Amino acid sequence: MSDNDQLALAIQRGLSRGLSDGFSSIGRQLVVAFQGFTDELKGLKTQLTRIEGKLSNMSAELDKLTTDVQHTTDVEESAITLLQGLSSQIAELKNDPAKLQALSDSLNSEADKLAAAVVANTPADGGGGSGPSGP
Repeated sequence: MSDNDQLALAIQRGLSRGLSDGFSSIGRQLVVAFQGFTDELKGLKTQLTRIEGKLSNMSAELDKLTTDVQHTTDVEESAITLLQGLSSQIAELKNDPAKLQALSDSLNSEADKLAAAVVANTPADGGGGSGPSGP
């Protein structure tokens, strides 16, 4: 083998080794990059799971709030109907003091029953029940 052939063979081996080392280096870099990408995805998945949990809680709280608002609206509408009915009865009875007194007595009796029910259902510590200002 001539010197030129030996030189050509050495260059070929060097290039081959260099390419092999280069590909190995690129492969290692890809593995490191892929691992970083995988870690990033795991972090995002954890954050997404946390957000989903918070959204679920918020949805349940919104459902409860919607129910509470509807209950309050129903109570308010009932109170309006009651007051309109009382106004109408008073107008009808304004010229009959005995019937007007009977209506007043009936209202006082109902008010006393309502007050007793409120006291009976209010905790001794003054904390509200499950109403708007309660837990």
